[in-house]
Amino acid sequence: MIGMIQIGNTLILNSDASVPAAIKSYDGYCTVTCGLSTRSTITASSILDDGFTYCLQRGIFSLCGKEIAPQEFKVKWREKPDDLYPYLAAVTLLLLCGVSVETFAYLKF
Repeated sequence: MIGMIQIGNTLILNSDASVPAAIKSYDGYCTVTCGLSTRSTITASSILDDGFTYCLQRGIFSLCGKEIAPQEFKVKWREKPDDLYPYLAAVTLLLLCGVSVETFAYLKF
């Protein structure tokens, strides 16, 4: 299970996992939480055999400063995994790096 990804000054955190002791203070970091809670920035609003609906519950900013508005979109996978968190984190990382939401219609993880 992924607990944390750091890219630049942004931390992608698994809100359902414990955070490493070295990162107890988030001063200077932009945090984006992924989890199956209504409090998480990123969650899945439905999970099916062929994919899930990625739900960005609050707006975030990409690494180049472009605002990404709250929205939902379908993410497809080849096989339903046991652990959803790596998928939430990977999609979030791609969005932060500037991959457009429209691109996910053509991807299959």
